[in-house]
Amino acid sequence: MQQNIFKPYVIILDGLKFDESGRGLLLELKELAKKYSMRIWFTIHTHRHEPPTEDGLPLSFRHVEDLFDVLVQLVAEGPEVYIKVLKGRSSEAKQDVLLLDPATMLIKA
Repeated sequence: MQQNIFKPYVIILDGLKFDESGRGLLLELKELAKKYSMRIWFTIHTHRHEPPTEDGLPLSFRHVEDLFDVLVQLVAEGPEVYIKVLKGRSSEAKQDVLLLDPATMLIKA
């Protein structure tokens, strides 16, 4: 990016650790995203046996949730996949949960 030949709009990071040791890196990535006007998407693995916090967030994510504007969760139920907004829901949104077509990756409803 310093050479001005590559300007990403979105960066997707998979497998980054979301423990206390990763908070500094997440802060740096947030500043990078702000500086270059881009979005960064992360994946985080949750465990079904761990109950979520009272506001629906994964327990292991609690100490870094303040660094994120929007949090969505993909929930598989049989052959269907639902998109559930955990944080950053628009007041204009008409639905809490959306159905994702796993074959096309398009929202069905």
